[in-house]
Amino acid sequence: MTLNATVIVQIFHFIIAYFIIDRLFLSKAVALIQKEKSEQETLMRAIQKERDAVARKQHEKNLAWQEFQRQFQHTAPSLLERPLYAQYEKKVPQCTKVTEHEINEYVARLQKLLMEKVIDDCT
Repeated sequence: MTLNATVIVQIFHFIIAYFIIDRLFLSKAVALIQKEKSEQETLMRAIQKERDAVARKQHEKNLAWQEFQRQFQHTAPSLLERPLYAQYEKKVPQCTKVTEHEINEYVARLQKLLMEKVIDDCT
């Protein structure tokens, strides 16, 4: 098989073009992609660190809340066993029914007393 000079020159030009493209364009593009990838990984680690911190604080709050509930159960007064107002509780005496006639008599007496009081105060 014979190699033509044109093929050799094309191979030579291809190799030169490859090295120029690799050194000038691809290396910078690959470096930029790697830099962005490392920044993204750094941000993802920071986000995960914050999530872990939030989860840890939430767990601490849950533990504190459970401890508070436990303490409240032990120190809360038991209102069902002994009502607070039991010592003040008195029996209400049963009242007899008052008729309308008695009400009218009371009203008349009160009116008479009020009239006497007003007249005495004015004089």
